[in-house]
Amino acid sequence: MLLNGKLIKIFSANKSVKKFFLWSILGLAFSQSVILSTLGLMSGFEKTLKSSLNKFLPDATIYRPYNLSSTNESLKTLTNVLKDEFDVFGVNILEGFAINQSESSRAIRVYQVPSSSKIFETIGEKISNDEIILGRGISESLNINEGQDLVILVSDNETKKTSFLKKKVAKILDFPLYEQSERLAFTNLPNGANKFSGIGLKSRSNSDLENLISELEKKVGGEYIISPYWAEFENLLRAVEVERTSIAFLLQIIVIVAIFNMIAFIIYFKQINLRTLFLLSSFGMSKRRRAIFWLNFLFFIWFFSSASSLIFVNFYNYLFKVLPIFKLPPEVYHFSRLSIFWSWNEFLFVSISCLLIIIFASWLVIKYLERDSILKGLREEFQ
Repeated sequence: MLLNGKLIKIFSANKSVKKFFLWSILGLAFSQSVILSTLGLMSGFEKTLKSSLNKFLPDATIYRPYNLSSTNESLKTLTNVLKDEFDVFGVNILEGFAINQSESSRAIRVYQVPSSSKIFETIGEKISNDEIILGRGISESLNINEGQDLVILVSDNETKKTSFLKKKVAKILDFPLYEQSERLAFTNLPNGANKFSGIGLKSRSNSDLENLISELEKKVGGEYIISPYWAEFENLLRAVEVERTSIAFLLQIIVIVAIFNMIAFIIYFKQINLRTLFLLSSFGMSKRRRAIFWLNFLFFIWFFSSASSLIFVNFYNYLFKVLPIFKLPPEVYHFSRLSIFWSWNEFLFVSISCLLIIIFASWLVIKYLERDSILKGLREEFQ
């Protein structure tokens, strides 16, 4: 303990050593924060995309195979099976064109849902059967405002017949996603409807929706096709997941570069205290004690750099939220802003992989430095 205390005293007495040590911690912290922020941005994109998709749409929609319509019997059957976990309601999804008074048109997707459903609760507007709620993108494209009339040309998937729906715009809705704002609209499901495009589900609890939908597939997946709310962006979400895994390993190069600074510090510390270290060895400090000292020293750097990386990450997240340079065009990136959502699993992956690289690289360097004999150190001391 006395000899280890002597080493610490040597370390703390030299200002240049302390500065070098501090910059080693900051460099390693910066490297870890870059990796964690990159993973967090990709997780943030996935989380924000899913929460935005889920805001105004059913958590899942159940369809019959071969584009067959669901009936009241199907609705009753599923309600009995799923009533504990979900609110179950019929939904018609109509594809067509919205036409304004000047005969300009735009492709549109209309969700017809019961006025009592949670979707209208989320929207915060009750409408009559002859009214419609439009996305702001549709409103701006057709130059139509609340209170004006709109004609919608739709076709039936089963009968292939076209029909016209005349609706009055009750509300212009700001959707979280640009694509939704440009395309989606909501109306009431007609009274007495006995056929539906599908069966909509809204969770009754705050449980993890992905787990609920996975359990749902086990219950009714054999007879029905289950489309979760993120189905339209499923390929994009899979690509993000694959890229996140690849980037997590590729960005370890940044840690390796930062570790060069730490290795340089170890060499610098050894060189400026070479004679003292060899004198301590001659007075009884074994290689085992020196190894323990270096191990504690490396763990100290790793611990404080990992903790400091979280400060960097929170600072980056603040910059992403406030600086205009980080504002994204929603037409391209779906959102105007992104946020960093890191998880403890990602933090542990980054920090532990960093620790392993530190131990391996430093072991090679320290083993190389320990090759000089005590006698050589003593000769240098008395020259």
